[in-house]
Amino acid sequence: MKLSLRSGVVRLFSAAVVDQVLLSAASFLMGLILVRYTSDTDYALFVILQSTLLLVTTVHSSAVCGPVAILAPKTAPEPKREMIGIIWHSQNRLRWPTLLAGVATAAIGDLTGILQRQSALVLGIGIIAGWWAVERNYVRNALIIYSRPRLLLTVDAVYVVVLLAGTLWAASGIGMPAVWVTVAFAVAAYLSSVVGDRAVAKQIGWPRGKAGPLWRDLRSLSFWAVIGAFIYWLFSRSYVYILAARLDLKAVADVNVVRLMVMPAILLILGLQSVLTPVASAWIAEVGFDRMLRRLNVIIVAVGACEIAYFGLIWMFRGWVMATVMHKHIGQLDLFLLLWLVWAFVSLFREVLVTAVYAFGRLRWLAWQIGVSAAIALCIAWFGIPWWGAAAALIALVVGEVTNLAGIIYAIRKMQSEIRLNGVAAYSDI
Repeated sequence: MKLSLRSGVVRLFSAAVVDQVLLSAASFLMGLILVRYTSDTDYALFVILQSTLLLVTTVHSSAVCGPVAILAPKTAPEPKREMIGIIWHSQNRLRWPTLLAGVATAAIGDLTGILQRQSALVLGIGIIAGWWAVERNYVRNALIIYSRPRLLLTVDAVYVVVLLAGTLWAASGIGMPAVWVTVAFAVAAYLSSVVGDRAVAKQIGWPRGKAGPLWRDLRSLSFWAVIGAFIYWLFSRSYVYILAARLDLKAVADVNVVRLMVMPAILLILGLQSVLTPVASAWIAEVGFDRMLRRLNVIIVAVGACEIAYFGLIWMFRGWVMATVMHKHIGQLDLFLLLWLVWAFVSLFREVLVTAVYAFGRLRWLAWQIGVSAAIALCIAWFGIPWWGAAAALIALVVGEVTNLAGIIYAIRKMQSEIRLNGVAAYSDI
């Protein structure tokens, strides 16, 4: 039984690595195409759209997917199947109201002149893209919980192919690139979610039932998780909006062009975190907290070694990549890249270790300590721009991430002490 479970976890992790390589390559190519063949304004709008969609999926993951990933592995197969199916049908009651809101927003914004046509279309289609991103997010989470790595790869392969095709069309010079990119996000998320939905329906099923009791169980975990996730997004992605407000869209574009060089590592970390959340929860039940933590540390060492090798290559060839591949000149390239590399490396530790705190249910603590980190980071970003320019936003990210990591390490050590002394039950709080 244990051997079977371990082999299943190995297959899931192997698929997660391949899956994130696929998504990382697609994100890199998408950004590269838009950087080279569209204006700085169009690329900045793409970054803002991407950040907003990330907020939508982050909140959804914290409110729905994360709590399901914590609770489902601890239940018997049939109750688990019922939980995942009932929540799926319940959340999808918002599908048509959300899609109609997107259409209405685009139409009203354009016809009344409140927004320029491009802005109205990006906003309206962006709402639609946000909903399909939510459905795709839930389907992916279900496939991870059910340990269906091949289906997960299929769903993401469909997403990548459609997204890249839409990006190429956006860069062709026909129409408004920012609008076509938004359409690409919406169509890619829709088609990939449909593929996953049909596969789960055929192989496992989406049972129906009363959702009220399940939502009550989820709310006990999701309240602080949503607050923490929103605050973390606020300090990790608000630099885009701060740069746009305090400087200009060119500053947004410059900082994110450099970030594009680090994107493969960033997406790999995020992908591992999405897989580790349900797996860490299962490990606690299987082998206990300390052994689960040792497994997480092994993952950090393995992924960290790969990151260091990749970062070394990027640093050595940074000038060539920026000039030849991206066709850009960034005045503070070395400083921007160094700060992004430091941030990405600290993020590896945070994204992996936070799954231990999350799986153990210490969500209120996470929300509070992320809030402190965000307050520090936002103050540095906002007030540091007159002294350091656009680099202030990245300095703020590094300081905030280090503060956040310190809080997570403190929480883990406190949990270890309490478990050894008292055998603290899961889902308690500090």
